[in-house]
Amino acid sequence: MLNSQSARFKSSKVERKMNKLVMYNVGAQVILCSIVAIIGSFWYQEYEDDKLYLPFDYHFAVNGVISFFSYFLLMSTLLPISLIVTLEIVKVVQAYFIINDVKIFA
Repeated sequence: MLNSQSARFKSSKVERKMNKLVMYNVGAQVILCSIVAIIGSFWYQEYEDDKLYLPFDYHFAVNGVISFFSYFLLMSTLLPISLIVTLEIVKVVQAYFIINDVKIFA
């Protein structure tokens, strides 16, 4: 019965800290995108008639939602995906050196 339990997910302190920082980063990105989308919506609403070269096909709220996701894509470089990939590569290289270390087995 003890072996039928699900296995625990093991992660290092560095991974746990990095996951928290990535979540903070995503939260900051959502807040920034929301602020820019709200400001953009009000700007669209105010200058709808003055700027004839800007297409205002949708209601200003729909433009705000489109702006939010557009800025979310533009600010996606804030997420350190390369950091996660680098951490995984370092773990693989460390495992390789541990496996091939002769002094461990002697």
